[in-house]
Amino acid sequence: MVFKDRFLKNIKGNVAIEFAIVIPFLFILLSGIMNFGLILANQNQLNSIVSAGILYAAGHDKTTSEVEAVMQGVTSMSSLNIEVSDSCQCLGGGSVACSSTCPEGGTPGRYITAKATSEVDLLAPAFIIDNPFPTSSQGTIRTE
Repeated sequence: MVFKDRFLKNIKGNVAIEFAIVIPFLFILLSGIMNFGLILANQNQLNSIVSAGILYAAGHDKTTSEVEAVMQGVTSMSSLNIEVSDSCQCLGGGSVACSSTCPEGGTPGRYITAKATSEVDLLAPAFIIDNPFPTSSQGTIRTE
């Protein structure tokens, strides 16, 4: 009986056991925080790329290839896909040919849409979250 009491009162090594139980959860939490930061940083970079293209299109009324060149020039990101398109729409909605007239009269407005997509390599295993993680940003502005 003396051995049993002495065994139950012995607390040496409890900290090591508690640490071994808690450390996997801390690593998962830290990994999640780091992955969120990577995704947020990539998203912010895509937003600034699209903003640069949209602002250039608004101020200069340029073609889609010129807007795409400006968007490509403001970054050094790898695995970046840029799509720039233009369309014409009337106030009532619906795309029309840019050379036509609107049913309610007047000329249709010209719209430039810029989209940037990229992928982020995460620190998490692929079975937890898609790796690489896709991110995208898009903006549209009326130029005429």
